[in-house]
Amino acid sequence: MPLPTVVLHSRNLREAGLRSTAARGRGAGNIGSLDAARLLLATAGASSPKDSLIPVQRHGRMQAAEGAWNLSFLPIPELGALAPNHTLEDALVALVEAGMSGSLEAAAGAPIDTDGPPPLLIDVTLWEPMARSTISVRLASYDGDGALMDNSDVETRTYDLAAKIGKGNLDYDPPLDLAMHGDLRHRHSFGQATILAVATLLRLTS
Repeated sequence: MPLPTVVLHSRNLREAGLRSTAARGRGAGNIGSLDAARLLLATAGASSPKDSLIPVQRHGRMQAAEGAWNLSFLPIPELGALAPNHTLEDALVALVEAGMSGSLEAAAGAPIDTDGPPPLLIDVTLWEPMARSTISVRLASYDGDGALMDNSDVETRTYDLAAKIGKGNLDYDPPLDLAMHGDLRHRHSFGQATILAVATLLRLTS
């Protein structure tokens, strides 16, 4: 993604009070894991910079439908510590912090940033216009030809219940005009490579 686009998303989040403003100067650094998670949501989920806040305020506060994570096959402490009613934003923060601490690669038992088939697959997907999101974490198994095997251990969480911020029904998105939207769907996805790259940048600049 072009740097000016990312800068615009970052500026929009900062002006809306959704990004730290402790530092001054170019880029206004000192980004933390929460800032990074929100910037990921904005850049991955917004169709244009003018829509930066939509995926953060809409997808980010949706709660996990299936409750807490139970990765018995792949212990990631940061995910395991999340409450049953955690939000998509909480999960992204946990994944970024797991990348920073090294627990992602420790759980996978091998480097994730590799030219070959990665041992750990993470898929974060945001769906529009009927907003819902999913995160899947898979301990990958491959056959002799390098193809992903169906028996790989995987756990998925769906985020589709808006966490209420204030009082009244106005905290929720208004009903969609289905006659207008029809069957149009948008899908925005990123995975372990993006999460690990962001975590590495945060670790290097902290």
